[in-house]
Amino acid sequence: MARDASRASAPALAAALALGAALALAGCVGPGRERAPAARGFFISPHGEPLAFGPGESGVARWFAGADADGDDVLTPAEFLADGARFFAAVDADGDGNATAPEVSTLRARLAPQLETMLAYLPGPGVRQRVRGPPRWTPEQGFITARRGARVDLLTVVTLLSEREPVLASDADFNRRVSRTEFDAAGAERFALLDRDANGALMLLELEALRR
Repeated sequence: MARDASRASAPALAAALALGAALALAGCVGPGRERAPAARGFFISPHGEPLAFGPGESGVARWFAGADADGDDVLTPAEFLADGARFFAAVDADGDGNATAPEVSTLRARLAPQLETMLAYLPGPGVRQRVRGPPRWTPEQGFITARRGARVDLLTVVTLLSEREPVLASDADFNRRVSRTEFDAAGAERFALLDRDANGALMLLELEALRR
């Protein structure tokens, strides 16, 4: 009798062990204690540089620390434009003094492949659609979605200014090429837009308040 009971309980025990293993692999620690998936996103700097950030991290702070050359927690116009010049040089792969859409896409694909891939798709009714032309994502949305079958990927995107692509938006004469002169002029305008109190300096705290 005891042996029969043991045999009867074996399948139930195996099922319980399998369930426990599945819960452990899923990162569960009990009812209502499921762990949320790690957030992933990118901060697009005022110059157009994509910077990845994870849960609890600030892409704005990461960019600010890199641009603040002297580490005094104040971003001056000179430091702001110097950061832009550094990124422009990275975009201008052929060194001809101009930035083009293919160069922007190539660099973004290297720095932020997730972002570049998802910019090429729009959320659709059950399928993903190829976008022809400029991305149809707007910074005001704050995220990009892409459908892959039944799975929906979500990518958080943070900006300080309402610009899809700051580099290409600097094309003042609309000739599909952005010169260093155009980029610097646009950079000066962007600094003025971010400098809400017009004191000639940007502080991290005030920039964090502008996050979109």
